[in-house]
Amino acid sequence: MNPTRTTRLKRIDPGDLALLLAAASFILSLPVAVFALLFSGPGHTVKLSGFFTYTSSGPINIAVVMAYPFINAIGAMITGFLCAWLYNALARRFGGVRVTLD
Repeated sequence: MNPTRTTRLKRIDPGDLALLLAAASFILSLPVAVFALLFSGPGHTVKLSGFFTYTSSGPINIAVVMAYPFINAIGAMITGFLCAWLYNALARRFGGVRVTLD
């Protein structure tokens, strides 16, 4: 029988959260980019939404769609870093989130 323990999460490493969110965003953006490449033809308008929104038409579609996962990962990295930094600042002032560990 494992005892459980409740503690407060006082700090999140900004670099770790930034990398984790960037990797998750990149992986989740890949299928969207593949479908956009497969189903958009010349002259069609492509609109992709994520951390950043892209709209393009014409021959630049392929470049925009191929860059989509990378740009989304950069946006997620910045967001993750800022969220962890803000959490750490607020946790010092108000206490962290209560977490139960096994």
